[in-house]
Amino acid sequence: MKFNKYQWELYLKAGGQKTVQRFHDFLEGQLEDYPNLVKQLVSGFCPDSDIIKRRYEEACLAVKEIKELFPEDASSLQDDSEEVISENPLSAQAAILDFWNDYSQNLNIKKLNWKEFAGFISLLLYETQVWCYEDAALFFPYFFQGCFKVLSAIADTFSIELPQLPGKSQYMERLLYYGHLCDIFIDFANENDLSSEELFAFLYDYAPACVGGISWAQNDTPEPHNIYVFGYGADYPELDENRKWICQGNPEMQLGDIGLLYHWAPDSCYTSIWRAVSPGFYDPLGIHDRYVCYGSPILIPHITFADLKADSIFRETALVKTNMLRMDGAPMLPSEYMHLLDMARAKGEIPDNVPTFELHTDIEHGELQLERDVEIQLLEPLLLRLGWKPEDWCRQMPVRVGRGTSKYPDYVINPVYTKYNERGDIVLEAKLSIPSKKQVDHDRGQAHSYAKLLGAYAYVLVAKEGIWISEKSDDFTRITQYSWKDLEDNDIFSGVYEALGNRKRNTQRR
Repeated sequence: MKFNKYQWELYLKAGGQKTVQRFHDFLEGQLEDYPNLVKQLVSGFCPDSDIIKRRYEEACLAVKEIKELFPEDASSLQDDSEEVISENPLSAQAAILDFWNDYSQNLNIKKLNWKEFAGFISLLLYETQVWCYEDAALFFPYFFQGCFKVLSAIADTFSIELPQLPGKSQYMERLLYYGHLCDIFIDFANENDLSSEELFAFLYDYAPACVGGISWAQNDTPEPHNIYVFGYGADYPELDENRKWICQGNPEMQLGDIGLLYHWAPDSCYTSIWRAVSPGFYDPLGIHDRYVCYGSPILIPHITFADLKADSIFRETALVKTNMLRMDGAPMLPSEYMHLLDMARAKGEIPDNVPTFELHTDIEHGELQLERDVEIQLLEPLLLRLGWKPEDWCRQMPVRVGRGTSKYPDYVINPVYTKYNERGDIVLEAKLSIPSKKQVDHDRGQAHSYAKLLGAYAYVLVAKEGIWISEKSDDFTRITQYSWKDLEDNDIFSGVYEALGNRKRNTQRR
């Protein structure tokens, strides 16, 4: 939706004007209330108490620097402020580059790598508050580090186009991303006749409430489908059952997925099991680029690196062979995870509520005589097992291909019924039997045609012998077969779920 002036006025009358006034007071030099304002607003959209505390501390540091740059003496204020503001560049990007040049020269930094980026980004985001105080027509204070998911939701809700996300190793582009955001949101304020203090109230009070506040980190999670390992190098985090923790992770993680925490320091070991209470997301201005909000932590007996190296299964895994490096969301097979739990039990007790994966039993079905029998006894149970619900699919969806002509795929996941532009994510075709490669080649043509028509990212053939999957990422050139016996194996099924399961898909996948 577009920014609605009437709804904005209702917000101001309902108490929003107080937030606007508090930002106005900050810009006018009344600084004592500012850190409390920041803490209050960030608490409205960030579920992580540690991040809220850091934003408060950064606001206190910003106030301290502002007081040093702009002392209370009126004559000094005039002289010093003119000197500082006169050096301000003409763009936010130029300010970042000037700040980086000074920083890198002082520390004799020759190249911007991840370590230098991580050190500089925290200074930059704290410095945005000082820059904003100096020139609110050019900058806004940035409080969304670790919560870029909220800013993305705000942009989507109010039809604000954000810049393309830079790549993980494009460190300078990631630093400059803040400058691009300044340009975009200052333009947004000008287009909607918002003052600087009104823009800040919009970004950190009004808009977060419109997109659900902290509800993006959910308390109730579905059963896990996948396991990912993530690392942490500081003291052990608080393990309160209500704890929400935003930390590095895999952007493919979905609600309920398991996050297995490995501590590099003070010990090198697995320490606890967490659940994803949000899907994974990218954050170009985060110290890491990929984050997940975790919750429901469970402490387990520590499994050390020495334990892993001595174990016949784990010593052959890529993580152990690389000394547990680059584990920012590395996947773990369900069988490996269950083996890890056995290792933990051998060291001590683990809680009864630790999430587990049970082996799937054979799919029970009666005699299959018709394609409809395959649909009822094999295809639909498979969809349920992949996390889809009956309301997520359409059987015999009409797809118009010409005047008075329609085709009817057997099943379409996430159908969109726009006339002459029908869409769907997955196409499934049921066959009674596919006994040979020749029959596969014959039957896949129809499914391929439907997938092209609907813009699907995968199509599936389902028969009593098993399933065949082909994906758009391979331009539908490859097709992979799994027998029903194969799908009883959790590790194999995890890969199938990765391709076909009920996950939040991004547009790049389509």
